[in-house]
Amino acid sequence: MSDIISSMYELIVVGTVDGAAALFERVEKFLKEANAQNVKSEKMGKKPLAYKIAKQTEAEYFLFNFDADPAEILALDRKIRLEQEAVLRHLLIKVKPQRKSKSKVPPGGRAGKVESPADTKALAGRQSEKKEEPKVEVKPKVTVTTKVTTSKKEAKPVKSTSKAPKAKGKK
Repeated sequence: MSDIISSMYELIVVGTVDGAAALFERVEKFLKEANAQNVKSEKMGKKPLAYKIAKQTEAEYFLFNFDADPAEILALDRKIRLEQEAVLRHLLIKVKPQRKSKSKVPPGGRAGKVESPADTKALAGRQSEKKEEPKVEVKPKVTVTTKVTTSKKEAKPVKSTSKAPKAKGKK
C-alpha cells in the first residue's frame, strides 16, 4: 500500500439494539474488504435517541477510525447504506491530520516547576525585579462643536422711535 495514498477517516454507526453485535462484525468485515489500515473500533454503548428513528427510542453507537484509499470509501458507504434494517444512521467523514502545536515547554517537560520553598522565594524575587512600566491610559480626543441659533425675533433689526437731537455744528 506504499504507492497508494491513504487518508484518515472516521465512521460513526447508529444501529438497532437487537442486532448490534452482528452489525458491528459486518461493519468490520466491510472495512477489511475496503483494505482499511490501522482500524480502531470502539463500542460506545446503548444510548437513548433524541427522537424516534424507525420506531426505535434507543440505539447502539459504534465508532471506527481507519486509513483507507479514497477510491474505496464510496463502495464502503454504499455497503453500509444497504444495511437498512440494522443501521439507523451513519456518518463517514474524512479527518484532517492534526498539526503539532509549537509548545514552549522545554524537552524535559518541566516548565515553571518549583522544587522547594527556597526556589519559591527566588522566583518571587525575580518577578519583583521586573520593572513594570507605568500604564498610560490613552483617552480618545473628543471635539465638541456647537451651533448657535437665534430666533426670528432677535434676528430683526430694532427700529428706534426716539429721535436724538441733531448736533449743531459750525458751518
